[in-house]
Amino acid sequence: MPSVKFTVDELVRLSGVDDMELDDIIAIIKMMGADLGGIEDGVIDMEFFPDRPDLFSVEGVARALTQYVSGVTEYHPVSPGDIEMSVDAKVADVRPYVVGGVVRGASLDDDAVQSLMSLQEKLHATIGRNRSKVAIGVHDLSKVTPPFRYTAVEPEGLKFIPLGKEEEMSPADILERHEKGIDYAHILEDKSLYPMILDANDEVLSFPPIINGTLTTVTEDTTDLFIDCTGSSFEAIRTCLDIVSTSLAEHGGTIESVTLPPIDGAPWPSEPIVTPVVEGEPMTVTHDHISSLVGTDLSQEDVLTSLSKMGLKAEFHGDDVVVTPPSFRGDILHPVDIIEDVAIGYGYNDIPMSLPKNATLGREFSRNDVIRALRSTMVGLGFQEIVTLHLRGPEEEFDRIRRERTDVPTISNPIGVETSILRASLLPSMLRMLSDNRHRPLPQMVFEIGQVYQGSEQRTVAGWAVIDASAGYTQAKSNMEAIMRNLSSAFNIKSMEDPSYLEGRQAALMKEGTTIGGYGEVHPEVLENFELGYPTISGEFYLDEFY
Repeated sequence: MPSVKFTVDELVRLSGVDDMELDDIIAIIKMMGADLGGIEDGVIDMEFFPDRPDLFSVEGVARALTQYVSGVTEYHPVSPGDIEMSVDAKVADVRPYVVGGVVRGASLDDDAVQSLMSLQEKLHATIGRNRSKVAIGVHDLSKVTPPFRYTAVEPEGLKFIPLGKEEEMSPADILERHEKGIDYAHILEDKSLYPMILDANDEVLSFPPIINGTLTTVTEDTTDLFIDCTGSSFEAIRTCLDIVSTSLAEHGGTIESVTLPPIDGAPWPSEPIVTPVVEGEPMTVTHDHISSLVGTDLSQEDVLTSLSKMGLKAEFHGDDVVVTPPSFRGDILHPVDIIEDVAIGYGYNDIPMSLPKNATLGREFSRNDVIRALRSTMVGLGFQEIVTLHLRGPEEEFDRIRRERTDVPTISNPIGVETSILRASLLPSMLRMLSDNRHRPLPQMVFEIGQVYQGSEQRTVAGWAVIDASAGYTQAKSNMEAIMRNLSSAFNIKSMEDPSYLEGRQAALMKEGTTIGGYGEVHPEVLENFELGYPTISGEFYLDEFY
């Protein structure tokens, strides 16, 4: 969970709760979704749940605390601004989305600047997926000239001085030599053009998602700020913009909107886009649903008061409550999220305790009885249990055991070809384990209980394998008979043709006329493929046939 550190004095100054005991303040913050890391020398260390990114700064915590204590829901208004930011259609295949906002008249000290930088990085790491989904830039507006332009440039085209350097560098130079460029170059590695935000004089504000220009560095003397958010998700960048804008507004600033004119040829709507938008979309939830999930009958006044304490505007329309969350509350996606805020605002400790209305008795699944009996049998026969990975490679899963490739689930983004499919059998996994332990003394006897996949079907399979100089078909048949006997199952066998086993030294296992598995001597070619130098026997059967 993201850790946020702030001083008690800063929290009290921003929230105005100077008449409250510190323990009471901490209790309220924890109830909203946090764990206390510690308090040392007047500095509070809190770990916040990832679903509340609006609390990733002291400004957000102070706002939430003020609303909870006062029960008054107030948002920072957004005044119409005259700044525009055009978008070049070339960014559609590079980094398609951008939004912007302005905060004027903010009074920043060193602590506020540090809090802003910390908030950016926490949003980058969480919502932003390490900048691949969202990247945020904050700039001193007095150093640049609107209107702004979001475009894409050649790797060696435009040069500027990036943060932390004193020399002009091209985008390609930054990706090769700048610390941030090296860290985040992978986000743009397959791009022929690089995104850039410029002002009216072609001065560089930002090379997203890598680095800002040094020209617009925010300091304690900065009062007017321009915020840009770029990324691959419009909803995500808009949420981050609203969080940063409202956090800066807590320092006496006023929020102004930025307009993006209609864009042709890019994945945007045809009408102008105006951001930030601090008030979100209304959501409706029924009064009965709230009382049912909270676990007690709440009056309309209780519901409205609880939501107001959590910073949500609400009003009743008959038995339905219409809730308008602020746009920076990106965690509110469903009526259940509204009901959770009702419970927090009402107070978990104030919800009456009650016994469950339905009394039930639990018992183990019948499959556990079968698995327990099988494990006991296998250990009694001298086998050791192993657990292997479900992800396999098609060559080892099929080719090396001489079986035709079948329809199995494939991984769309595998780490490598050796982990690109889900296994269809336990045999390759057991043989790989024996191969990896060739230096161990013989005999080696292993078994596994696990899942295999055939098309869209998942089945539970039991498998065993023995490698020994004297291993042969007679021992394989004896092992399978002992297993079936201890599972109290009637069975019979018939011939089968499995290329993984020696012809004439294998058999199919039948139960009530259905083939449920097989066993036999592993084919010499398979042994050679796994570098096994001794005879090996193996068997598998569907365990779910015994439940």
